[in-house]
Amino acid sequence: MSGPIRRILSQRPKLLGQEVVVCPDCGESMEIATSCTPKYILLALEGATTAQLVKRDTTYFDVNPRCHDCNIVNVPGNIHHYGCDVERCPLCERQLISCHHVKLARYHSPEFTPPEKLVV
Repeated sequence: MSGPIRRILSQRPKLLGQEVVVCPDCGESMEIATSCTPKYILLALEGATTAQLVKRDTTYFDVNPRCHDCNIVNVPGNIHHYGCDVERCPLCERQLISCHHVKLARYHSPEFTPPEKLVV
């Protein structure tokens, strides 16, 4: 796997005798996981004092059966692992890893109220 996927070096389990990369968000092996699990992401513009909780984009994929970067199964509804170069920002539709929105946190449900003032 290429790209900026973070490797959890201290928690790398073995899969069939080989070290594997574990997603820090869903805790699954990126060799076999079909999708990541946090469905929402907290985004803010750089320097902003407020943020927006938005649903992650689950519609953008490459043409392979599995993502070339994070290895999820490429079907609508699946979520790329955080840091994947294929995932799109739900606000501006650019690559999430390089758009102008600051990625603050990922969440499994929308039942989260961001603080009124944020230091971004």
